[in-house]
Amino acid sequence: MNMKRLLPALALSLLPARALAQTPPGSCSAYSLTDGFEGSSASLWSPWNASSTGSIRLGTTASARSGSSAALMSFGSREPIGGFLVIDKLFNVDSTTSKRRLPRNGCLTPTWPPPASPPKYCMASAWLRPAGAGASGAVQIIDPDTWTYRTSQSFNVVGRPGWVQVVTPVSAQFCDRDVVVRVVLSRDSATSEATVVDDVEVTWFFGPSGTLPP
Repeated sequence: MNMKRLLPALALSLLPARALAQTPPGSCSAYSLTDGFEGSSASLWSPWNASSTGSIRLGTTASARSGSSAALMSFGSREPIGGFLVIDKLFNVDSTTSKRRLPRNGCLTPTWPPPASPPKYCMASAWLRPAGAGASGAVQIIDPDTWTYRTSQSFNVVGRPGWVQVVTPVSAQFCDRDVVVRVVLSRDSATSEATVVDDVEVTWFFGPSGTLPP
């Protein structure tokens, strides 16, 4: 899979990073996967960049929010405006790894396995701890078959406020059982320097069988 086919699109206005209240339409069941870069999961992420000084490190670090691993993304002080760093990973709803089968966003407690019907919607989130002067970028979900965005949330955090969660809106379009979650650190200003990324989560919402939630 060529993760570089779709460049990061930060068309949304940069907004303060915060946890956003999300409510998918109608009745639904929600299935979530969380990746904290622990163990072999770190090797399943695809890092790439358009940067002259950038660095991406995945694995064990004392800076992790939970567990012992995280992703560290940073630019050097001489990085020109316009560079970016990216980590991508393909998630599948049918995986049992790190599965959390809990009520979410007013949805029903789901049974296992997930329904055979296609998911209706999806969303993603990531915990960030900006370093240096701050961090700008986006958390995104991409359809791996068409390489189109399903949902995206930009962030612009100035300074070092500690851990903040960036949450995408629930997608307006249907999502496949496979989705690519992308985290981007963008050098759109001199204050976008570095961030730790941990506990990335993707959630799929299934509606009533054969119907689209109103």
